[in-house]
Amino acid sequence: MNFEAMKERYPLQSGAYRRYLRMIMPQLDIERLDTGLLVGHERHVVRTPITGDFSTVLRYKNTEAAVSSFEARGDDMVLQQLQGARSKVSWRVATGMRWDDFLMSEAIAVATLPESGVRRLGMPQPIDIENIDGARSEQALERYKAFIVLAHLRWSQQDQLFVRDLK
Repeated sequence: MNFEAMKERYPLQSGAYRRYLRMIMPQLDIERLDTGLLVGHERHVVRTPITGDFSTVLRYKNTEAAVSSFEARGDDMVLQQLQGARSKVSWRVATGMRWDDFLMSEAIAVATLPESGVRRLGMPQPIDIENIDGARSEQALERYKAFIVLAHLRWSQQDQLFVRDLK
């Protein structure tokens, strides 16, 4: 997997967030939203408990709002976490933006970059994913189910994962 090529996607232009905004007042200031891909030791700055090998972090006003984490299994990019941070900023982003849809779309965008080296996108069964902060909610389960649909994943009996071949 070519993490350097994946990182080159960021930072995003502020317009990339626009379609995920909710109509609330006051609106989120999209100029203050930021996203980055962190690998290995770079992830020590993330305050939300994380898992996997690399993470995409959504920040608002320089404070983390949500995170998605992945495990690199050879050429497979396997979703391990899709979670909001625990903070006032995270709550503000959750009410002002569909952050889960945004991070799911970013996962697909990064995985499908020609130079990413990702051969397959994958995810375990939603019921088998442990929420890192220990919370297990119906809302979290629905997020993972939505990723299956959005990413066009199919069940692989052989791998015991939902997968999508990319290359």
